[in-house]
Amino acid sequence: NDRGSNPSGSLLQTTNGKMYGMTTGGGNENLGIIFSFDPVTVTVTKVDDLDNVNGAVPLGNLVQGNGGLLYGMCANGGGDQSGVIFSFNPGNSTYAKLKDFDFASGYYPHGSLLAGTDGKFYGMTYKGGNNNEGVLFSFECSTLTYAKLKDFDDVNGGEPLGSLVQAADGKIYGM
Repeated sequence: NDRGSNPSGSLLQTTNGKMYGMTTGGGNENLGIIFSFDPVTVTVTKVDDLDNVNGAVPLGNLVQGNGGLLYGMCANGGGDQSGVIFSFNPGNSTYAKLKDFDFASGYYPHGSLLAGTDGKFYGMTYKGGNNNEGVLFSFECSTLTYAKLKDFDDVNGGEPLGSLVQAADGKIYGM
């Protein structure tokens, strides 16, 4: 399916006026695509195929970072088939895998990255970490620095499936 199937998350309108989104199916390997939608011409265009090596099955939204790059996560694919963090350049349609998830650092990310006011991205994984209940993490794109901030457990919550928000008080909240 050239256009993908089973869209996930929301559309993101970028500074170039187009909207970008992702699907969990379709594409060359039936593992999802990244697509653009031009609201002027009402045209959907596949801009990248997702795969088991670089990331597959995204379960959240794309986020626009500094320099116009888009960032997101895939729940599958990557080195351990445990998901990835990636960037996508809408200007030249270049996809780059930035981080492979694994058991220790957390795996199977669900939801979207949050662009924090400190310039880092924050997110959660559904599984992995010390208790195999998921983790809260930060990721700095300029240095590719991943930091596990919290191991979830059965007592204080585990297996998160949503996204984080940053409130006016600067704190990050999630469920």
